[in-house]
This record gives sequence, structure tokens and C-alpha cells, in this order.
Amino acid sequence: MNYLEILHKLKSLDLANKLSSDEIKKLINGLGFYTYKRIFKKGEFIIRTRPNYNGTFCAKSELSYPPKSKESQSHQRASLKNTNYFYGSLIGNNYSVFQNHKDFIGAIVTSISEQEFFKDEKNKCIYKITYGAWQVKKEFGVAVLVQNENFYDKSDYVKMIIDEYNIYISTQPEEKKNEIILVNKFICNEFGKQVKKGEEYDYLISASYTQRMFEEGLGGLIYPSFTMLGAGLNIVLKTEIVDNCLELVRAGECTIFKTSSGINVSHDRVASRIVSDGNFTFDINGTNKGKIACMFQAGIR
Repeated sequence: MNYLEILHKLKSLDLANKLSSDEIKKLINGLGFYTYKRIFKKGEFIIRTRPNYNGTFCAKSELSYPPKSKESQSHQRASLKNTNYFYGSLIGNNYSVFQNHKDFIGAIVTSISEQEFFKDEKNKCIYKITYGAWQVKKEFGVAVLVQNENFYDKSDYVKMIIDEYNIYISTQPEEKKNEIILVNKFICNEFGKQVKKGEEYDYLISASYTQRMFEEGLGGLIYPSFTMLGAGLNIVLKTEIVDNCLELVRAGECTIFKTSSGINVSHDRVASRIVSDGNFTFDINGTNKGKIACMFQAGIR
């Protein structure tokens, strides 16, 4: 089959009909490996958040990927069931202050936006979350999915990714350009699906595509946050990349106020220090600079 026939086959699959990931992966493998890749360089940052359902976090392991005993029993957007990956969001590396920085707050909201309580647009809520800021200490390569030019002005980082993608497309053989663009668009649409609880089989194609990227030797995959209408970028990483290439350099707590008109993020406090074993403690009275409130206005899909 050529790539158009494979795309047609993938689009016509009844994912609810107990298809195996191997069947889907076989089709995805037939698409070839024309993927835009970028290198994560030392100094860049990735944000990961967790809701404070059961109190305060105080260890690096709690802000990293889940242990094997807590692997998801259902498919997720970028991972098949019973696999163990690290999910986060991106803010780039062009800043020097964490607090009161729009891109930083945007990354926090992007990271938390996949949570069920957050995805319901009618759900007005107040939630306490803990974030970890992970800095790249060793370079690694990732695959990148780019949606459309409508996302171009959402943020400087999104703009940079789209510019890099367009340069990549311009360097490809003429006969391959359309194939790369159409495959990228199809996979992006799979990552952008709104999936109801209990229907996680709809993630089979996007999760199988991620698995393919990892099997090709890439350390992660960047994809647009469709929940945030393109205003942010998500990333999924293999666990060994987290262990060998990232370092937790900051942890903090925020309160998320979600209303019909937008999102208010109160940056409540940061960890006074992260010790060598990865544990940390929070200042009793918040940060030395006091509570910092930031507004991040975004449409919620």
C-alpha cells in the first residue's frame, strides 16, 4: 500500500472493535519514517504538574513518571496501556525568572489541562497543584508534530517550532513533501481527539505512533495541546531520558482558579531547596517574595 492507502485504512478503522496495537503499528510502520526531529539542548525546561489530591508532595519521585506499580491500565493520548512514560509541557529556555512569567504559567496550565476535572468546559473549579521544573542536562532527540499555521501566534515557542518545521519541509525532496505534510496532519488530528472516559481505545493510533517514534531511537515526542487550543506544547518522554538527561531544579505549588472567563493561577510557594537525594521542603509562609498572582487567559476546548 502507498501512504494514501494506509492513511485511508487508518481513518476507516473501528477502534472500538478490540483492535490490537500490533495491527495499528503495522500500518503506521508502512508510512515510512519522515519525521521532523529536533534536539533538546542543555538548559531547556520541561514542566510537569500533579494535582494535590492527597496532601503535599515532597520528593522528586512524586513529580517524575509514575512507578511500574501505577502504570495506566488504559490507553492515554501518547502511551499504550501498561506502559510507563513521563508527560510534561514546554516553555522554552528564554527566561530567567519563573514567577510572574506568562510562558511559565502557560506551561503549568497546559500540563494540568489533560486532567479530567480540567477538560470539562462547564466545570468551574479551584485546585491546588504541585509543579516540577525539569532542566535538560544532556542533549537528546525528539520527534515533533506540528498542526497548522493558525497556532503560529499562540506563543513564541509555538512560533519557533512551526518555523523549524517549515525549514525542515523545505529541505525535503519535492516528491516527499506532500506525504510528510499529510501524514503529520493526520497524526496531529489523532492527538487532538476529544476522548470520553471509558473510550480510551480512541487513543490507539496516537499512542501507537508514539511507540513507533521510541522504537526508532527518539527520546520523546512533542505535540500541540489541543485542550489549550494550540496555546501550549506537550511532551512525552521515555523514562530513561528523564533519569539520564533531566534534572529537577525547582518545585512549587499553585492554586488554579478555573472560571468561564479564563484561568487565574496563584503561584503560592516554592521549595526552599532541592537536596541531592531529590527531596525538598516548602517555605512555611510561601516564597520570600510573597504570593504572586498571574493571569493566563486561554480558551478551553
